[in-house]
Amino acid sequence: MFITSISVSSLRYFQPLQLFVGMTVVTVLFLGFVWAAENKASIRRFRRNHPLVTVLTILLASYLFISALGGVAVFLFGIAFPVLSKTIYTYMLLYIYHKLKLLSYHK
Repeated sequence: MFITSISVSSLRYFQPLQLFVGMTVVTVLFLGFVWAAENKASIRRFRRNHPLVTVLTILLASYLFISALGGVAVFLFGIAFPVLSKTIYTYMLLYIYHKLKLLSYHK
């Protein structure tokens, strides 16, 4: 949450047009990957077997495309950090849930 609040508060220093371009690039790449996964069985299997690699690939492709457009800082602070912080938060919740579930079995 702290990282998310820092990244959101730092957005006011960046141009909103660059943020919009970054969001558009990530959305288009993600929708393109989903479309490809629905039409090709090998991509669909890869997406199901390796979800983390899939997300990282989409973010890396977005970073490379946005770097060509010159909005890397907006991508990092506006898109990548919130995704990273929410991913860490989710893993922490799942870890705590798993530990609590194991404790309830030992009673």
